[in-house]
Amino acid sequence: TTRARPVNSYQLHNQLNLKNSEGTMATSTGYHVLVDGLGSLGRSLQKTLLQTGKKIRVVDILPSSQASERLLHPSIEYVKVSSVPSDKDSQSLSTAFKDAETVYSIATGDVTRGTAADMDNVNVKGVGLIVNVCQTVGVPKLIHASSMAVTNQLMTYDDADESIELPEWDTYQIPYDISKRKGEEILVSASSSNLQTGVLRLGSVLAGPSDYISREVFARPGTVTTLRRAPIDCISSADISRAMLSASDKLDVSDSPVSGKPIFVTRCRTNKPHCVEEVVELYAKELGWKFQLLPDWMATSMKSGAATWEALKAMVSEKTLENSSSFPFHLQLEAGESIFSFKNDRAHKLLDWYPEDTWEDAVKRIVADYEQEQRGKKVNLRDSLN
Repeated sequence: TTRARPVNSYQLHNQLNLKNSEGTMATSTGYHVLVDGLGSLGRSLQKTLLQTGKKIRVVDILPSSQASERLLHPSIEYVKVSSVPSDKDSQSLSTAFKDAETVYSIATGDVTRGTAADMDNVNVKGVGLIVNVCQTVGVPKLIHASSMAVTNQLMTYDDADESIELPEWDTYQIPYDISKRKGEEILVSASSSNLQTGVLRLGSVLAGPSDYISREVFARPGTVTTLRRAPIDCISSADISRAMLSASDKLDVSDSPVSGKPIFVTRCRTNKPHCVEEVVELYAKELGWKFQLLPDWMATSMKSGAATWEALKAMVSEKTLENSSSFPFHLQLEAGESIFSFKNDRAHKLLDWYPEDTWEDAVKRIVADYEQEQRGKKVNLRDSLN
């Protein structure tokens, strides 16, 4: 757990440049509530909201004693929930959503380490619970972190946009993709004059040392090993946070053209997809580690072996949500064989949003955070806000 050193509130306000002309902290009228606000994306969103003077409330599963270490300012309120949606969570969320201007649904199951049951609980049931509570409490705006994976990661998309028809359900094999599409459909159908919804289909997020790409890089210090893969859209958590805030602003008008319309927010400032090995190689260079690109035949062999293992497991035990991987390894390898990239024109037009970071910017920030941690100087997230 990253521990932030105590910081003087006056000093922090100066760092964030949140003071108005009279020296008081500028704030909006209602709360901006972050569901899963303690993770890498959540903390990035905390930072963006603080910089614009928003009142913030965070919802997450950590005990309050641990949560305080991940809140970027003493003014941020915290509400704890359980990891699995329940009636008790409904009560907690009702408390958390009280006086909310915007709720941000950014929780997601662990793509590569979770089970199909995890995906169903978080990405479908959890999303449904959030929507129900928003409707009951009277929250006017709900922003949801969907994913480009709703289009089926085993398909090929090269510069596609929102006009594409999603594939038939029976073509989906990855539980994560299925759950994200179901969750997105809940948000789209929930859009109304009383609850306007912003649905952002996110790209591969470069957020921090624990994001899906970064944690594989840091798993074996000294050597970075990867396979050759087709290009995919990458984006920094900072740019996603800015897009979410813009979506909230655009939903201020009744019958907003943003409400209920999925929007791809997938690309960094280069406005093109990038090969994962290109990204990973920069990690190695910045870290001073050895970079090793495995031969293509090895990927083929690993894919075949992983598929055989999955078939053997299916023969000896009944396949259930609880024992099924959210993204089986052989399907991860298969997904990496095809380009997966989407235009962000709708985001540019409707959100008036353009990415500010390149993927290189994001990688360098993540490496700097990691190196500070390894030197025993744990990342002071509050100091990094300026």
